[in-house]
Amino acid sequence: MAVVSEQPPSWARIHVVRGAAPQRILLRRGEPIWLVVGSDPAAQLCIADGAVAPRQLDVLWDGEHLWLEDKLRLGRTFVNGQLLNEWVLVLGDVLVSFGGVRLWMAASTPMPAPAAPDFAAIERSRRGSDEHSEVRRSPTIRLTMTPELEALLNEASGLLP
Repeated sequence: MAVVSEQPPSWARIHVVRGAAPQRILLRRGEPIWLVVGSDPAAQLCIADGAVAPRQLDVLWDGEHLWLEDKLRLGRTFVNGQLLNEWVLVLGDVLVSFGGVRLWMAASTPMPAPAAPDFAAIERSRRGSDEHSEVRRSPTIRLTMTPELEALLNEASGLLP
């Protein structure tokens, strides 16, 4: 009797289940994509709600694994009740919440799980779709404003402290 150790194909699903119009996205193996979830009309998953940031959440499907990140570090996005900051790998299914919005995400991914997203897969897919476009990635930094600087900026903009 032959033993077959082939794993089923990778896939992922994203469903808006509360707080916005029902939507769903199906992600297939070998078709990497980077999605922005937010209130910006240019977001791939646009959720028009005053409590949703223009860029609330980044979703990366590298063709095999589903990853989530709060790119702007807003501190308002939760995955299964845990604050989302750095890239998090979705194994099985999770509930993502921000404001009154709830997203259900599920992924069937091969093991072992990688330690980081496969950004190269996204770059290859972008180059394949438009060989003349140049992709530039800039680092995200977080700045802390001193109380003095905040007061000066508020004064200059006409806002009261």
